[in-house]
Amino acid sequence: MGQGPWTNMSLLIEDLLAVPQPRLYGQPMTRFDVAALEDFYSRLSAEEGVSIDAFQTELRNLFCRERSPNDINDFRLSKAPWKKLADEIVPVSKYLQLHHIESERILFPLNDQVPDAWLWRDNEAEPIGIEVTIAQGTERFHLAKELVAEGIGRGFLGLSDDDHPAEFHRRMENPRTMFTATAALKSVKKGILRCLSQKDKPRYEGFILIIQAPMSSLSQDRWTSIQPDLRIAAAELPFRAVYVISTSADRPWGFELKAQ
Repeated sequence: MGQGPWTNMSLLIEDLLAVPQPRLYGQPMTRFDVAALEDFYSRLSAEEGVSIDAFQTELRNLFCRERSPNDINDFRLSKAPWKKLADEIVPVSKYLQLHHIESERILFPLNDQVPDAWLWRDNEAEPIGIEVTIAQGTERFHLAKELVAEGIGRGFLGLSDDDHPAEFHRRMENPRTMFTATAALKSVKKGILRCLSQKDKPRYEGFILIIQAPMSSLSQDRWTSIQPDLRIAAAELPFRAVYVISTSADRPWGFELKAQ
């Protein structure tokens, strides 16, 4: 059996940014509110971009600040203006950490256009586009909504973004139940395959695709079983590389589906 769906919130909003972090020594006690977020956005979207080191440092420092309950909940629900942070900036940050990319520059246009970010590598003449997508985003929303309303939430429904809205409501109204490892693997695999299909478009030629997936329900080694089929599906996509990144609050981890 996998872990039960009646869990602490780390299985639901598997991101260190949803919960308070220790304050760094000497850091000002200013709040991380919408004004600070918009100021951060303006630096990330500047034409020249920012160094990755500065980006990661400021991101960490921002989340050492106090946030209001409403702002934390809006981040969990990916509501504007926090949506770009939750759905684009945080996954890219985790990708960069996972691959030890530290010395280059990054730009987030934040304009709802392709791509979500531009990455300048020291060994590349042109910047590389990065596109981010989320596996099982509808399920994530419903689980976050329950957490916000009740203060505690389950970590798994096993539904697809293609399922009817009524099925999500029905499942949320039912009592919480345990789930098997097989069910978790099948559900997340289906969600990743759907992301791959949705992103199979010529406009992404030469980009990097990051798929953010909910994989905290099982240990890391259990996810190896779904990777061969996913690699086959990713092989013919126009992206130069495809990665799956866990939404876990722990140290960033994931796996490669298509190599650069």
